[in-house]
Amino acid sequence: MKQLLYHSRLIFFSILLTATACQKGDNYPGPNANIQGALLDAVTGEPFQSEQPNGFRMKWTELSYGSNVQPDYFWGMQDGRFNWNYAFGYAGSKYEIVPVEGAFVTPEPQTFSLAAGENAKLDFKVIPLLHIQETYTLSGTELTVNYMVTRPEGSGNGALQTSRVLISDKTTYIGIANQGGFVDALSSPQHPLAEEELGKTLTEKITLQSGKTYYMRVAASVVNPSGRTNYTPVVTITVP
Repeated sequence: MKQLLYHSRLIFFSILLTATACQKGDNYPGPNANIQGALLDAVTGEPFQSEQPNGFRMKWTELSYGSNVQPDYFWGMQDGRFNWNYAFGYAGSKYEIVPVEGAFVTPEPQTFSLAAGENAKLDFKVIPLLHIQETYTLSGTELTVNYMVTRPEGSGNGALQTSRVLISDKTTYIGIANQGGFVDALSSPQHPLAEEELGKTLTEKITLQSGKTYYMRVAASVVNPSGRTNYTPVVTITVP
């Protein structure tokens, strides 16, 4: 019985010491700064269109921490914006940030310092791999989508893949890689893009239902290391 009490006391004091050590070890300041900005189309000046998640990532590295620091990553938003509320600002800090893994030519990184409580705003101009221009008309329940795909200067010559009109009656977060990001039965079939179609108007006709609201955008892709897709902005279509 005495041995049992002795061992019970040892376990109790071990737990107490561990909890105290954890409290002391966690007594560090939390994140106290913010990084935000946007990707802009270098040709049009418009917000770069992507999807969320799986559209593009922001790679940022705390250079002032040392020479062998591993970079951190966070996802960008569908409309090209990015925001990170978990940065550390302090005197003498030095960071590097660059958008990566998107359907664009990766730009040069930007370096910046970050003070405690600071909100750093950084924009990037990027060259999309493809440009897509889209117009649509609605006649009764028939939706006609006209779109044109081109390559911006400086975007490279990746092999063309497919284009598609994507439609959802459930979400505005439309994307190829976003599970549930479009309704296959509502969207047009995949169209294999050919070089001779660049700069020409392509047309898709889709029948919708009366009294419903839909969300639509056009997607097009070329072969790229991250497997990303270019998009038009999401538009809302209400069928009377």
